[in-house]
Amino acid sequence: MVEKYLPLLSVCRMNSKWIIVILLSLASSGCGSDDIRITPPDVPPPAEPDSHFEYLGLEGTTVKHFAQTDTELVAATDQGIFVYENNENWQLTTPDDWNINAIEALYPSHFIASVQRGETETFLAESLNSGRTWQVIDSNFARSNGADSAEAVTALYFSQQTGELFATGTQVLARSDDFGRTWTVIEGEYGGFASGYDTLVYNQDTNDFWYGGQGAIENPVLKTLNNDSLASEDLSDRINEHLHSPSVVKSIHFVGDAVYVTAEGGIIKSTDDGTSWDSVISSEQSRFYFDLLVDPGTGTLYTAGWDKDFDNPQPLIVEVSEDEGATWTEVEYQGEPIQGGVWSMHRMETVSGAQIYLGLQGGGVYRFLPEQEG
Repeated sequence: MVEKYLPLLSVCRMNSKWIIVILLSLASSGCGSDDIRITPPDVPPPAEPDSHFEYLGLEGTTVKHFAQTDTELVAATDQGIFVYENNENWQLTTPDDWNINAIEALYPSHFIASVQRGETETFLAESLNSGRTWQVIDSNFARSNGADSAEAVTALYFSQQTGELFATGTQVLARSDDFGRTWTVIEGEYGGFASGYDTLVYNQDTNDFWYGGQGAIENPVLKTLNNDSLASEDLSDRINEHLHSPSVVKSIHFVGDAVYVTAEGGIIKSTDDGTSWDSVISSEQSRFYFDLLVDPGTGTLYTAGWDKDFDNPQPLIVEVSEDEGATWTEVEYQGEPIQGGVWSMHRMETVSGAQIYLGLQGGGVYRFLPEQEG
């Protein structure tokens, strides 16, 4: 009789959780039973972590911009600049009272950042060792052309082809040939009355700069400037139909023949160099969209927004489009409530594939795992 149960007992040794169940089954079956059925215990599986999002740290900071070295991520925040050393630990490399307006990687180890400290102090700082140490630059930005103000650099762009650094202020676009020491105004003027420009990009195909932000009456502003002729064009009136005041242009992206503009109130798109525009995301709640990413291999678009609430938790949602913005799928973080509004995004190629990093308002940094969608 014992031989009949030896196979069952050997199975039990493979899974100790079943031992008690088997013994109870043997006791209740009776010596004359030839049919023993074993039912595994009904134990719920452990809760699984969110498969799309991974928290990386810096909770309590607002991550306003990202940059990168050859191998490491750099986060520019309202409490200084952090380097993600060995993809394991955040190292603060500046004073924690540096509020970073903009950061630009000139070369993998050479960075320039625009810093605000307190209500009135603003300056440029430079790192020559991948963001690990910083020195203040003696710069004449906002003090060239006879001006003398504490105007901050609001956005930066560096041309590796020419070695020129470009910057915007409140209502000015300027150029530097010596890594930010001396500046020449090429459009606008210092001391303008407006909220200011927030973004500056360059279209290599047309040799045009595109830049934008918010005007004096909280209206969205979008401009272009040709780098050869220095002829400028104001496109602000053309986008007002889709981005109603108050609104602010936050970022500009060229994807194929299209240009996408993210803003307070949604995302718009033009396929005719800014002559006409269509909404691809429209928010009646005036949700802010600070950034947009594109997968160069598939053309998939990624964006994430922020409801204007500095104090309360809000959902962390990444929106994904595989049809050039015609339709969007939301992927929402399923963990505990967090400060989930996104202020910055960055795509970084790694040995394990592309990684998408999300900089949150007050919530630190999360990594989004697009390869696990669906």
